[in-house]
Amino acid sequence: TQLIHTLEPQLAEKQTECSRLETEFNSSSEPIQALAENLTATEQELQIQQETQKRLLQEQREKQRQLDKLEAQAQVQQEVQGTGASKVILQSGMPGICGMVVKLGRVEPRFQLALEVAAGARLGHIVVEDDSVAAAGIELLKQKRAGRATFLPLNKIQAPKFTPDATLRLAQGFIGYAVNLVECEPRYRDV
Repeated sequence: TQLIHTLEPQLAEKQTECSRLETEFNSSSEPIQALAENLTATEQELQIQQETQKRLLQEQREKQRQLDKLEAQAQVQQEVQGTGASKVILQSGMPGICGMVVKLGRVEPRFQLALEVAAGARLGHIVVEDDSVAAAGIELLKQKRAGRATFLPLNKIQAPKFTPDATLRLAQGFIGYAVNLVECEPRYRDV
């Protein structure tokens, strides 16, 4: 019994300590629960932000592609319309002027943009019958101080030697060679 009297205060002390720890545990589990809920909400918000960022980047890439296409079309349109010098030559009524490269051929609409981009500024060059017409055109531009133009005299133009690459025909997306996609009069084939 003396042992019981000695152990009772220790037992009461341990029970009090146990109650205090239990209260402390219960009071600390609420902030932990709140932190866990906050973490879950933050992770969900992060996922939403990442998905939004991914979507916006895709939209930006698409808009950039559209802008690039519009810029290419605008550049081609500018080249097709020609420079002020081209207009002076074409409106001069000078004999031997065949026209601008862009006006001397025809292409299917589905190939038009690709071919215009590939041809670039060459679309605005002026095709003439011979080099004497080109010389007269240059002289006219000098007299009028109208700028410069590139002349392609038919008597001097020689198409580069063209050898089709058989392996290219097997490439994915290959449609054909540009030279074969343009319809024009035979006399302009070398242009």
